[in-house]
Amino acid sequence: MYKAGHIDYKAKLQNFIGETKDVALRDKYKSLYDSDIESFYGTDSPDYVPESLR
Repeated sequence: MYKAGHIDYKAKLQNFIGETKDVALRDKYKSLYDSDIESFYGTDSPDYVPESLR
């Protein structure tokens, strides 16, 4: 199992999100991914932007 900061986790989940046709499912996974990244890296930076919005 990968952790949020792992390069393969990021690549696989972003690939999955990009290929998913179901909008509701895609939005759910984007939200979960952003939560994982936030909990792993934190959101203290004033320049923080959720990963899925970059």
